[in-house]
Order: sequence, then C-alpha cells, then structure tokens
Amino acid sequence: MKNNTFLKCLFSLFAGLLASLPLMLDSIPYLSFLLFVPYFLFLLSLKETVRLRLYYLSGLLFFLGYYMGAFSFFAAMYPLDFAGLGTGESIAVLFSAMVLLPLFQAWFSAFSILLLGLLKRRGALRFPLAFSLALASLYTLFAFAQNFTWAGVPWANTAVGLASSPVFLQSASLLGTSFLVFLIVFCNAAIAEGYVAFRDCRDKQALACVLCALLLFTSNLLFGFLRLASHEDGEDTITVAVLQGNAPATENTFVFAHLRTCRYEALEAAREADVDLMLWSESVLTYALQSDESAASFFSDIAVKTGAMQVVGAFSSEETPNGDEGYYNALFLFYPNGTMEEVTYKKRRPVPFGEYVPMPRLFETLIPALTEISMLSRNTTPGEDTALFRTEGGVFGGLICFDSIYPSLARESVKDGAELLLLSTDDSWFDGSFAKSLHFRHAVLRAVENGRAIVRTGNTGLSGAIDSYGNARVSVEPDEIGHGIITVAKAKETTVYTATGDVFPLVLFSFLLLLPFPWEKTKKR
Repeated sequence: MKNNTFLKCLFSLFAGLLASLPLMLDSIPYLSFLLFVPYFLFLLSLKETVRLRLYYLSGLLFFLGYYMGAFSFFAAMYPLDFAGLGTGESIAVLFSAMVLLPLFQAWFSAFSILLLGLLKRRGALRFPLAFSLALASLYTLFAFAQNFTWAGVPWANTAVGLASSPVFLQSASLLGTSFLVFLIVFCNAAIAEGYVAFRDCRDKQALACVLCALLLFTSNLLFGFLRLASHEDGEDTITVAVLQGNAPATENTFVFAHLRTCRYEALEAAREADVDLMLWSESVLTYALQSDESAASFFSDIAVKTGAMQVVGAFSSEETPNGDEGYYNALFLFYPNGTMEEVTYKKRRPVPFGEYVPMPRLFETLIPALTEISMLSRNTTPGEDTALFRTEGGVFGGLICFDSIYPSLARESVKDGAELLLLSTDDSWFDGSFAKSLHFRHAVLRAVENGRAIVRTGNTGLSGAIDSYGNARVSVEPDEIGHGIITVAKAKETTVYTATGDVFPLVLFSFLLLLPFPWEKTKKR
C-alpha cells in the first residue's frame, strides 16, 4: 500500500513537470491543451472513498513539479558571482529558488485539488462535465489568487504557454488571462473525462465531453482568427527607439561605460530616423538620480541632441506620501528641450529578494544567503499609482520589470488614459535561460488584454515591440549591443476586459458555490 502511494506521488510530480513544458519552450503552445491530461486521468481514477489527504498530497507533488519546471531557469544562473556570493551560498540560494520556492507555492495551489476531492466525495461531480468544470474553475481561481501576495507570484501562469501564438490570446481582451487558464484546464479535463467515459462504454457522455472541449477550443480559435483578420493599424503613431546596452549582471556594473554605450546608440538612432521617444532599460543608472547633479544634465543633453523624449530607468530618493524616506525604482522623462518631467513612474511590484526582503527576520534566520542575493544596498519602496506621462506626443503608461506579470497594473494604467505602455526591464540575470522569453511573453498577454501596444527595452534583451493584438517583434538580438527603431500605434479604445476587470473569476466562484447543492435529491422530488 505504501509503495502504491509512493508511485502515485512520483507520477504526480512528473506529471507536473510535463505540464510546465510550454512555459519553458515557447514553440509548443498547442501542447498546452494536452499535457495536463495524464494527471487529470489520475484524478479521475481515484475513488470517492479515497482519503482527502491523498488528493492534497498528489496536488502538492503535481504543483511542486510544475513550479520546479517553471523556476528551473535558476540553474543557469550558477554561480551567483554577479551577486557577490560564494559557492556554498550560491548552492543554498539556488536550492531555495528551485525547490523551496516551488514548494511554497505548491502548498497553496494544492488546496484546489483537495477541494476537488471534497466535492467528489459529496457527490457533487456526478453529472457529465462536472469534474471538468469544477477542476478548471478551482485551478483558475487559485491561479488568480496568486496576484495578491508576494509568496504566490504569477510568474508561472499557465496562460503564458499560449503567448507565442496570438490567435489563442484574443479572448483575453474580453475576459482576461483567467479565461485562457480556464480554457486550457477545461479542455485537458474534458478530454480525460471523455476518455474515461468511453473506456466505461458510456459513449454518449464521452461524445459530449469531447464535443464540449472541441466547441470551446474552436470558438476561442475562431474568435482569434476573426479579431486578427479585422486588425487595422491606427493612424495615430509614434516612432520609438529601444536602446540595449547589454551590460553584464555583476555586483559592480560599469555604470558609466554602460551609459556611454547607450548614449552612442541614442545618437545613432537619431541619425537614422526622426525618433519621437527613446526608451532606456531599467536602472541604467544604478543609483538615485537626485544624488548626482551631472546625471540629469547627461540625459538632458542627449534629449536635446537627439530631439527626442528620453524615458530613463534610474532610482529615485524622495519622500513617500506618508512622509517617510522612500527609495524607488523609477522611470524619468526628459523632454527634447532638456527639461525633466516632474512626474516619475515608480515600480509598483518590486522583486522579492531582488529588491526587497520580505519577512527579513524569518529569512535571515532560516536562509541567510537568500537575503544576500539582492544587488541593492537598501530595500526599494513600491510605487502607489500609475503616474502617467502626459505629453504633447501622447499619454504613456510605465511598467518596470516585474510589473508586467500582474494584469491589474497594466489595466490600471490604461483605465487612467495610457495610449501606449513603456516597459523597461533588466533581464541580465536570466542570461542563458528560458526566463527571458517567459518574461517577455507576460507582456504579450498585457498588450492583448488592454488593446495597447507595448514597447519593451531590456538591458540584454528582449527589446522590441508588441502590438495591441499580441504580435511581437524583437528589434535587437539578445545579448547584443544595439538599438531598434519602431513605429507603433497609439490607441484610445477600451477593451471589455479593461472596462470590466476580473469578472470571470467571480463567475467561476459563483458556480463553485452552487456545486455542493444536492441536485440528485431535488431531481427525485
């Protein structure tokens, strides 16, 4: 019996790793609709008399494998000499990132499988497709909940596996990314449920399951084709240059060499085209702009010489709304006449352990090396509003690095009037891994959800643009020094998702509340 339980747990772990493949490989979006099937078949094989702890344990192992796959890019970061860590400290940090962090996320996500088992034991999943609908709803709700705590960051959102194929994404403009998660899980579950019904000679139920999965899949696909076919480039455009300096991730980055490199690329871009705006990478200036009088003059001079607005990533030391001293990761805007915009965009979601240490006393006691991976001398303060750049050339919303993985942040900026989103990041930590692509694909989802083009500059890539339909174009090769010139359309139309927000998870929650109702007893009466 113990061996049987061990094999079930081992199977769940490898099933989770299998399901995470579309996150690691951006060339297999179609497989997202099949790779969950083995684990869902396993769940269907569990009898109603099985103890609930087996449901939770299998869910824990499944999500552990899934998140371990999604966070496996940390292996490419060894050794962490760029953060000033030795061999032993690097191993401790990578173990925490590749095992403990996935485990921390998995213990929460596994409750979705526990609740599924509870519904099954109560007899609430006996009608056709009840299993598929319940599983897809629970999975989607727990994935959505990851947006609201640092411990459950949505880095491994299942919908990101589809982001390399825009035709699948267009329904996100109606119901958001949560619908795409539901679509993937429901199709996998319905295929598994249909197979079990066919095996048990319940042909009508098997046919119903497969047809429902096919109907939802083809409806989403058809909507995607129709929306892409009706795509028209807007007439109100702006020409943007992305500047990629390709500075290595080291503890002592050569700041001035990096600045001179980007300055050269900015001047070259101005010679090649009539550029309206130039976007620099995140923290291209690695200290507070206010602490160096010559820094502002440096960027002002470039703005004057190029005749283009400069949006620059740097740090800002200023007072918070509460009167405390704040240290922000920010974007500054310099106008072509050399003046600096008073408004600065401040990063709203700093990276845990990269820009701040959550629960510092706890982690300093348990895993002290994890608290040393931050390359900043102090914790950054999160921004509190959208802080749009309202210029004569348009209204621009800012996003910095981690901001792009949270749907609500881009939506808030667009609701406040952003016509174009500017995303500045530094993914040099991810060199040599799939994390660069995964991070970029999050931005593709944000563009489709809100119907806004996104211009993205990364220190080492990926730098380019994504139009409002999710069509992406990388303008500078990764790990290269260079610049790209892109003309993108500004937009003022509002998508259904931007207007209504995350209504779809509320619908799923309402559905789950109705499931425990004793339907069979009502039918007999």
